[in-house]
Amino acid sequence: MSAIATTATATTAAATLESTSGTGAPRPLRTQDRVVVFNDLVDSTPLLVELGDEAFADLLDVLDVERLRLVTLHGGRLVNLAGDGALMAFDTTDDAVAFAIDFNETCKLLGIRSRTGIHRGDVMVRSNGDLAGLAVNTAARIESAAPAGGIVASASAVATTSAPFEPMGPARLKGIDGTTELFSLVADDLALAA
Repeated sequence: MSAIATTATATTAAATLESTSGTGAPRPLRTQDRVVVFNDLVDSTPLLVELGDEAFADLLDVLDVERLRLVTLHGGRLVNLAGDGALMAFDTTDDAVAFAIDFNETCKLLGIRSRTGIHRGDVMVRSNGDLAGLAVNTAARIESAAPAGGIVASASAVATTSAPFEPMGPARLKGIDGTTELFSLVADDLALAA
């Protein structure tokens, strides 16, 4: 889509919001520096086939409760759930890493594996509380690049944590220009419960 078409689409969307909000003025988006975390289950489709719909839905319910408990414990916010995955936001990378380690442990106890992507950057907070912007998309793409059971972070996240990460090298992330330096949490620390 061209820049002109994108601007026109955004202007139309803002006008629609303005006309339906009744305020006469569009609500400004708030921009915040956040550590964005995406995680989901590894091989969820084969697991669904193995367990069946009902048992898989029960498993997701357990994971949703545990995810919310751990996000809250580590000072973050559960932004939204989608299938077996979730988007979360934290103030610090250390809190995000502690959450990811604990969530991995929870998954291991349940006999399943997750993968997690962590990125720090500016996000736009929408009027409904959801997050948007390139930082959100980058975190989602980093999660997709993580190995089973892995916790992978961007350079901006690693620069603000004391957790031991090792370089994975540059990666091309779908839809993101250029390459992104990725880092993997040192394997020994994946077994720790923060």
